[in-house]
Amino acid sequence: MRIYSVISVVIIILIIFISCTKQKVNTHPDLDQKIISLAPSITETLFLLGVAKHIIGVSEYSSFPEEAKSIQVISTITDMNLELIIKLKPDIAFILPSQTKFQEQLLKIGIKSHVIDQRSIEKIITSIRSIGEELKLGDRAKIVSDSLSMILKNVQAMKPSGKNILVSIGRDHSSDINFIYSAGRKTFIDNIITLLGYENALDSDIPYPKISAETIIRLDPDIIIDLIPLTDKNEIAQAKSSWNSLPSLLAVKNKNIYLFTSDYATIPGPRIFKFIQELSDTLGEK
Repeated sequence: MRIYSVISVVIIILIIFISCTKQKVNTHPDLDQKIISLAPSITETLFLLGVAKHIIGVSEYSSFPEEAKSIQVISTITDMNLELIIKLKPDIAFILPSQTKFQEQLLKIGIKSHVIDQRSIEKIITSIRSIGEELKLGDRAKIVSDSLSMILKNVQAMKPSGKNILVSIGRDHSSDINFIYSAGRKTFIDNIITLLGYENALDSDIPYPKISAETIIRLDPDIIIDLIPLTDKNEIAQAKSSWNSLPSLLAVKNKNIYLFTSDYATIPGPRIFKFIQELSDTLGEK
């Protein structure tokens, strides 16, 4: 079975699951904890597990689902509004491994925190179970995580393509390519590339390094994936044409530059499996 067929089936399962629990999606009778989420990916996972009404604070950029936009913003990825958090009186905070300083600050004011690791595809699935266990929603979390695990069983058997991919996760899209922020090893982006049977063109232990145009030319990737959160068609066209400023690249010569404008492509939450499907469909036999 091809990967996109597997993912489509899993997405249908999740939609049915969410629809069947729609009357309960915003509350849970056994849950009395007030929750804060300090990352968009965690916020999405909490919503998927059906505890929306228990979430009293979220990090900036928590914009999915739409209801998340109405929740009080209490942090950025690197800073917290402690005064506001104290006022809200949460029972538990879900944080990322990179936010250990938050854990120390929260402990000082008597708030429990739970670290959620989503740095690989497998860990994204594990994070769903981890949150579910912490909130005593194990059965619900198991349905979701088991459905997503179906994907990995098929993806891991994919035949290597022999080609490599360079991923741009941030750059100045209004000018020629002078630099990009790319994804190195030990990131969920690298994980996706290898799961689909490709090699990461950037062999770096730095998760998201800034690399110059000269480095891009030296790497000369077979395929370039450009993740840019744009909606305007003219801006999207401009962003894609800017790669022509590096005409010697194999990916430019062969027209193997692919733009993805959805925000979930860079958020390691449940929707990342939708991006895997889109990327697999786009690459095809490339």
